[in-house]
Amino acid sequence: PFVHLCGNRYVDRVEATTEIKVYSNQSEVTLLVDEDVLAAEYFGCHPCINTSSLRLKVEDVFGKFLEAVHHEYLTVTLVGEE
Repeated sequence: PFVHLCGNRYVDRVEATTEIKVYSNQSEVTLLVDEDVLAAEYFGCHPCINTSSLRLKVEDVFGKFLEAVHHEYLTVTLVGEE
């Protein structure tokens, strides 16, 4: 199984919105988000290219955006070495 999220590679966009596409060979996927990510003010990611990074407000991504596109997520607690 695989899931691939992508959008345009151009980081300095003039448009107010960016289309994000999700490709998968599964009929359904679940978004899992670590509780530490949700506790932070910002969320960092690469826009399908490792030479650029995005810094987005957690509230904008996991609140406004996911609500607007009618998607939900599950909060998880990841345990690892400290």
